[in-house]
Amino acid sequence: MDKVSDGKVVIFNTADHTVIKEVTVGALPDMVTFSPDGHYILSANEGEPNLDYSIDPLGTVSIIEVANDYAVTTLNFDNFKNKRYLLEAKGMKIFGPNASFAQDIEPEYIAVSANSKAAWVTLQENNAVAQINIQSKTITDIFPLGFKTINSLPTLLIQVIRMGSSFRKLSCEGMYEPDGIAVLDYNGNPLIFTANEGDAREYSTYEENLRYGSSNYKVDPNSLPQGAALRQCHFRTVECEHCSG
Repeated sequence: MDKVSDGKVVIFNTADHTVIKEVTVGALPDMVTFSPDGHYILSANEGEPNLDYSIDPLGTVSIIEVANDYAVTTLNFDNFKNKRYLLEAKGMKIFGPNASFAQDIEPEYIAVSANSKAAWVTLQENNAVAQINIQSKTITDIFPLGFKTINSLPTLLIQVIRMGSSFRKLSCEGMYEPDGIAVLDYNGNPLIFTANEGDAREYSTYEENLRYGSSNYKVDPNSLPQGAALRQCHFRTVECEHCSG
């Protein structure tokens, strides 16, 4: 089975290791977890494209009802396609080549509330977290995580240097792109914790990362400090004429 086809979740008897049930879920199930009450199994189906990006399956979340003979409901994100531009304005990433909104979503990890009624799913490559109503089997919301300004953190300053001059600090923002997720009930309110990997998409025919000097990278002069101009030097570093001292 290739990774762009529907995947499977297999339930075993832990006493004798026999198969209890094998069910079909979405493409590339990444994480599987039980709800705390044991009534549901949830699967985050990442739906990654193949290596040349010619096939990009839907990213989905499957809800398996244990007491209903492991009946499966697989949810996709197509209902949110009309909110795409609003979500992108808040910092969500939707940009895979030739991919629809639902195809571009890539669920990664799941956390379930203590009362087993809700779940939260990281959408790593999309820089967002989705909320699931387990009982109604619906995706109720998507929360873009937006951008983090890192120039205010002394250990994460983006600095530009010219040989023989001092370091100068430039403003820079980065995306969170959450991977692992956990939820803590605090006085009846769920607190969500995410491990933000900051990953990028890299495939044989599509690579998200761009370096200064690439023919595909265009510098917006308006984004530079007043009077600055960037150029590439012999040492493959970046010089800022505004920073020459």
